[in-house]
Amino acid sequence: MNRLQIRNAVRNILRDDGYPTDSINEAINRVLSMVNTSGRYQCQEDTTTITLATDDYKYDVTSTILAEHLVVFQVGVTADQKILKKGPALVDGFADGAFLTTADAPVTYFRWNDEWMFDPIPNSTANDKVVTIYHYKDITELTGDFESPTIPTRYHDTLIVYGTLAEIAPALQMSTGDGKFTAQFAFEKAMNNFKLQEKWIPLKSPNLIKDSRWTGLEAFGHVGRIR
Repeated sequence: MNRLQIRNAVRNILRDDGYPTDSINEAINRVLSMVNTSGRYQCQEDTTTITLATDDYKYDVTSTILAEHLVVFQVGVTADQKILKKGPALVDGFADGAFLTTADAPVTYFRWNDEWMFDPIPNSTANDKVVTIYHYKDITELTGDFESPTIPTRYHDTLIVYGTLAEIAPALQMSTGDGKFTAQFAFEKAMNNFKLQEKWIPLKSPNLIKDSRWTGLEAFGHVGRIR
């Protein structure tokens, strides 16, 4: 479903053909943002390739790469294939002498925002050879009516439609294939199903422990902060 179709489905359940377009569009994007930040999902798995060029160690790569899982030089080429290790902080890489020598293949990669860097610098032998990045991709917001969410279409009429309704009217009573529920409950069921089917990996968060000696004080290791 594209954004227009999602919006029409939401209006149909609301029984309100005049519900404001901007309000629905904003609600759709809030749902997509929530899904994107809730963890990692199988449907976010993707690959991106970089073709190396002689004496060029810096490459601009799309910002939809959320988190790389594995970076491999010359996948499937028996004589060349190797896993590249991730370098330390970029400043440490420069301090340790990175990007000063050339070689037939990089050994280490660095990432700085959307820029990827390889060390040693590719020489003429490495020219036109390929680095493959296995990664999770961002679930991006929709900006046009004919754009579709970057998750499988089988979730559009439940996860996205129900989630949008839950944003707009969480207490709305609606009928689904399983019975009659509030929009919020229907969305929560759809979200749980999505997590199960797409092998959800939750994001790790710091373990904040309440310090009972002070109101509003939280202990994080040996450091406390006032909320």
